Amino acid sequence: MVTRKNTDVVSVDEARVMEGLAPRKNLIQKLCEVIAELGPMQPEGFNSFHKYKYFSDEQLSSAFRDKLAKRNILLVPEVRSYDIRDFETEKGKHSFLTTMMVRWTLHDGDSEDFIEATTVGQGDDPGDKGANKAMTGAFKYLLIKMALIGGEGDAEADEATDKRHAAPQKAAAARVEAPAAPVTGVQKGGRQQGANEPQVDTVSRLAAELGIGFDGLLNVIKNVLGVEVEMPPDPEDKKKMMRAFFEGLTSEEIGKIVQALNEAIERKP
Repeated sequence: MVTRKNTDVVSVDEARVMEGLAPRKNLIQKLCEVIAELGPMQPEGFNSFHKYKYFSDEQLSSAFRDKLAKRNILLVPEVRSYDIRDFETEKGKHSFLTTMMVRWTLHDGDSEDFIEATTVGQGDDPGDKGANKAMTGAFKYLLIKMALIGGEGDAEADEATDKRHAAPQKAAAARVEAPAAPVTGVQKGGRQQGANEPQVDTVSRLAAELGIGFDGLLNVIKNVLGVEVEMPPDPEDKKKMMRAFFEGLTSEEIGKIVQALNEAIERKP
């Protein structure tokens, strides 16, 4: 803040204009500048086994690091939930599948602005690297989708998965996939609170009252938040993943779902 001689307080932006300088850019403007500076990007990583290119952690970190730092933007991760599942691969080998939901907060060091987004990453590893892989996946897709970078992760192009699900399989732990939750918007001041236990329980109670089950609740999520979530077939696994998904939402987002469910109950004959 800057103070005039008559003790009236003016904002930093007003002071900059008085000095002939341009007002500070907000967080959205800064991020748009970063995206524009990145320009078209091509994946530099190559998977020699499956013969495809991909954006590596190193490539994305290098591309974003300096551009964010010089604009005083800091990215802070917070693991909201995780699940480690022991399973047997199609070749009969033992492995662990780690599913991790991560909330990312972009802080603007020149103001109190911040943006939050939630992504889900998975890591398949027979040793102790599943969590590292899951975190890396969540990180990569945050940057890829935020910056509108194409070329990786198109689910419609995954023919191998289509063939695998079309053929008979022996029972194994299902792979859970969920796309990134939408950015929840720029907030002023303190951190926006996440969904709490009573809110999650309220959603379950209202869904049961409506009798819509998991599929109906997934449709509500899609209609209200624009998010599609693929759930495993096992009912207990569905329950765990659904709760983990809701716990990763903000209070505002889960409040919208509660409102939509209440409105549906009011419309019931």
